[in-house]
Amino acid sequence: MGTKKDSLNADLHVTRNTPPTFLLHAENDNVDGPSNSLSYYSALKDAGVPTELHMYAEGRHAFGLREEILMHELLHRAIRLANRVAVIARARKIGIRESDATVRTMP
Repeated sequence: MGTKKDSLNADLHVTRNTPPTFLLHAENDNVDGPSNSLSYYSALKDAGVPTELHMYAEGRHAFGLREEILMHELLHRAIRLANRVAVIARARKIGIRESDATVRTMP
């Protein structure tokens, strides 16, 4: 059984109206266990919320805020998610199936 730090916060309610979410987590985070992000990711997917989870073996807590991380790579991934969400929203608005919508990203 997981510890309290591994469980999804009971005050966090995920619905289909939850904003698209970009999750970034280090497996060796000693503050919030990786299963916290996995639980949140699963809840987001179950609710149909566009989401991405990027799990790294090393980095400890809040590693995305430190300089040694390649922030341009993480930013590019977050932008890709935002573009995908925007394309899907436009497709739905004009009656195109999500599976027929495509996203063009810069290399």
